[in-house]
Amino acid sequence: MLPFNAALRGKAEGDLMRYYSESSHTPNQNERYGLHDIASHTRRLNLLLGVLAVVVILGSFSVLAYNTFNDRSTDTITVNGKVYSYSELFSRFPHKTMNGYEGVGLSDLVNDTGLEEPEGYQYRLIGSDGYEKTVDWSDMEKGIIRLDRTSYFPDLPRQFYVKNLVEIEVI
Repeated sequence: MLPFNAALRGKAEGDLMRYYSESSHTPNQNERYGLHDIASHTRRLNLLLGVLAVVVILGSFSVLAYNTFNDRSTDTITVNGKVYSYSELFSRFPHKTMNGYEGVGLSDLVNDTGLEEPEGYQYRLIGSDGYEKTVDWSDMEKGIIRLDRTSYFPDLPRQFYVKNLVEIEVI
């Protein structure tokens, strides 16, 4: 007696052969064993994966192009409408050291712009890539712009470290 699967396979092959014997079409080996359908599905899957890979690659290049062309200049920083070059900033203002980081006090920059009553405002720090964070005056008094042009606040989480700082907006 044949095992169950072998019996079914034999019946299916017999039905398939009977179908082809009644029609004018002669089956090839792939059609006889159902391999034609598997190969067709494999080709479709490979095509789909190829298209998906192209879409992912194009998406990556578009993000790279966006960041390249929309990256603002990091040679200067604008504080309350006043523009400073980074070389001027680091040579003109006194340096502070906090937790091993050296930089210029953010409050010194704001005070240099002539803003009256700076404690009554909030400050939006904007990076060259568009990333921004808003802080209060109490944070600005403790914060610095590090030599690598990143904001640093000893009492705030890392999300407030804005890289390539290009603007401090008074709001």
